[in-house]
Amino acid sequence: WDEGVFDNICSSFENKGEQQEILRKLMLVMAHIFFREPLPVGLTKEDLSEEVESKSNVILPKLPGKVQKLIDEQTKSALKIYSTYLKHAVLPAQESDPLSETEPLPISGIKTDNAACSPKTFLGKLSVARLPAIARSEYYRMSGSTDNFTSATEMCETVRPELCMDLEAIPVCEMKDHQLRSLPLNAYAVDFFRHGSLALLIRENGLTSAKAWALLKQWSYLLEDLAQGVSELQRPTEKEIEHAEYYGYEAVAEKNKTCKAFHTLNLQFQELFESWNKQQTNERKKMETLKKTEILQADD
Repeated sequence: WDEGVFDNICSSFENKGEQQEILRKLMLVMAHIFFREPLPVGLTKEDLSEEVESKSNVILPKLPGKVQKLIDEQTKSALKIYSTYLKHAVLPAQESDPLSETEPLPISGIKTDNAACSPKTFLGKLSVARLPAIARSEYYRMSGSTDNFTSATEMCETVRPELCMDLEAIPVCEMKDHQLRSLPLNAYAVDFFRHGSLALLIRENGLTSAKAWALLKQWSYLLEDLAQGVSELQRPTEKEIEHAEYYGYEAVAEKNKTCKAFHTLNLQFQELFESWNKQQTNERKKMETLKKTEILQADD
C-alpha cells in the first residue's frame, strides 16, 4: 500500500470510460491475495469450460509486472524473517544438548546421532555427510537440504517436527503443491464481477453452488471492510486540506480517487451478490410451490 500501487491504478478513475477497467484491475490484484482457490498444475481453460467464446477467464491472469515484483519482494522479506526466527527458536536447545534435539527418521525411527557412532554403516555415512542445519528436519538434512528455504511452503513442510508452522499465518502470496510447483488460481471472483452469473461459475469455473456462495459471501464482507478501511486510511487530514497548496492539490485529489474506486467496487459487487441471492430465493420458492402443487394433486 505504501508503494502507491492502488493510487496508481485509480489515478484515472474520474474518467468514466476507464472506471470498469480500473475496478477489474483492483479485483485482479486482490484475487491474488484473498480467498484463493488453487487449480491443478497444467490445467487449461479448455479443460474446465467447453464454451468457445466464454465470458470467464477461469484461470486467474498474472499480475502486472510492477505489482508482482512488490509481492515477490514482500514474500522474500517474510521468508527471511521467519527463517531467522526458526533458527533462533532452535539454537538455545541445540547448543545446550545437541544430541537430545535430534529427532528420529520418519519411518525407521532411528536417530542419526546414534548412527554417527558407527560411521562404517550406510546410515552412519549419511549422518556424517549431512549438511549443517538446525531448523530443517533431520530427514531433509540427509537429503542435502540446509536452512536456506526457497519458499514458505517448503519451510512449513520441511522444518523440524517440534516447530509447528502454519502457512496461513505467514504473510506471503504463494500457492504450491507437495512438489513445490506453483499452482494456477481460479479466477472465480474476477469472473463473477465481470458477469455476475452463478450458472457460469458452476459450469466454467468448476465450483459447486454452495462453494461459490460461501466464497462470494466472504468477498462481500471483505470489500465492505476494505471500503471503510480505505476511507479512513486515505482520508485527507485537516492539515492537508487546509494547506493543500503546500502538500499539493493533486496528492489530496489522488486519495479521493482511490476511496471512490474502492467504494464503487464494493457497491457494484454487493449489487451483483444481492441480485444473485434474490434469484436463488425466487427459484427456491418456485420449487417449493411446485412440490406443494404436486403433493396436493397426488392427494386428490
